[in-house]
Amino acid sequence: MVEVTAEQSLEDKTIYVSTYHAQSGIGFQQHPLYEIESFSVESSRFERSFDYDPSGNTGLLVYAWVDNDDDGINCTMDSRDDTSGAAIDESFPETNSAFIIELTENCVGPDWFYPVE
Repeated sequence: MVEVTAEQSLEDKTIYVSTYHAQSGIGFQQHPLYEIESFSVESSRFERSFDYDPSGNTGLLVYAWVDNDDDGINCTMDSRDDTSGAAIDESFPETNSAFIIELTENCVGPDWFYPVE
């Protein structure tokens, strides 16, 4: 289950979502944020099934953003109002917790949220 929250109302807003392996690859080839899929939803609470290959992959990051200016692009040089957020479960798929994403940052991608160190 995923729940997206924001200071502004999300009613009648499209929420753009991407899921990523938090870490992908083996040994020296390991890298963060290997995309699994991207999609959009019309509700701030939703569930979604997807294939997750645990071979060489760990964790799950769910990233979301809202197109506040309705231009179909996550921020441009002329418009910096789109908000985003992410939730991370580094133990996924051993755990399958709910993802609560608070949209707090303007104009940042998933790499802003992970890796944290």
